[in-house]
Amino acid sequence: MVVHSSADQAVLTIVYVSAATHPMSEEGLAALLKQARENNASHGVTGVLLYHDGNFMQLLQGPADDVRNIYAAIQSDPRHHMVTPIVDETGLPREFADWAMACGQIDTRTWETLMVKLSPDGSALSDGSAASVLKSFWKAGA
Repeated sequence: MVVHSSADQAVLTIVYVSAATHPMSEEGLAALLKQARENNASHGVTGVLLYHDGNFMQLLQGPADDVRNIYAAIQSDPRHHMVTPIVDETGLPREFADWAMACGQIDTRTWETLMVKLSPDGSALSDGSAASVLKSFWKAGA
């Protein structure tokens, strides 16, 4: 599904990590993904969600107000906690423009490599690096 927004000139990127409050079953993850895709598509928001062993990393991109509203809902979602922002930046290019929400489960080695690329305080090593790392892992798994 291709999602386009008239506000693409002011794309906001938010990347965060969080921990599931309970392990996600395949069915639970599928339901979460369905809900995210429907909600994101109706607001011109795109992104990717990675899941590994009870941990999430998600990239959201789109019109600033819509991304902030979705992120606020994510922060209060009881399915996870310890929501830690990594990137909150305007002006980055859309990394997953063709996906209302791409999703992937990654193995332990890939998850650990991804986490090493982030600084210990959870911030990206450099502007946009978390988005670039997510994109490279997504392409590697495709």
